[in-house]
Amino acid sequence: MNCKYCGADLPTKERSHGGHRQREYCNDAHRQANFRQQHQQDQNTALRVELEQLRAQVTDQAQEIALLRSQLDTERRYLEDTTPRYFKSWLKKQPSSPWHDRFLSDQLVPLRGSRAMYEAHVRRLHCTEEEQQDFVRLWKLMLLQWVRLAFLHMPLSDLNTTFCQPKTDTLSSPPSVSLTVGALPTTTRAVPFGSVSL
Repeated sequence: MNCKYCGADLPTKERSHGGHRQREYCNDAHRQANFRQQHQQDQNTALRVELEQLRAQVTDQAQEIALLRSQLDTERRYLEDTTPRYFKSWLKKQPSSPWHDRFLSDQLVPLRGSRAMYEAHVRRLHCTEEEQQDFVRLWKLMLLQWVRLAFLHMPLSDLNTTFCQPKTDTLSSPPSVSLTVGALPTTTRAVPFGSVSL
């Protein structure tokens, strides 16, 4: 048998305490050294496992932060959007619903208007709270589609400038849109639904 620490050959048996047992180390110093070595290896393994867990946690948190930033950016775009848009034409391409049909068939609803104007028409049509929330969801969806369309139409020479811009414009047309990446909005102002009446 060999020493568990240094690998040297050991005598087969040793008399100890009236019995016989196999020697495992050359001496007590090697026994202690092997113990310290095993203990260090166990610690290193535990640290590696903990490090991997922390890395996974950081990755999950980074994804959650990115999602929150995206949601905040969408909310900011919605609250700050005052640009007249062809929402009625866009809505025709979406899945139908009772309030969609009433909204689209109403002659008083213009083809082009601001968010506040369309909100006032939704209120005028006595839409339910759920339908009003659906309007908010659809308006945000429309804004996101405009952003994606603008990105696809953006020249490569403008990409670096775009990603470094701290501000965005009002998305009046797809080619002129600037995207904000990795920046949280500094302030948001809550605008009540239907704050502008006809």
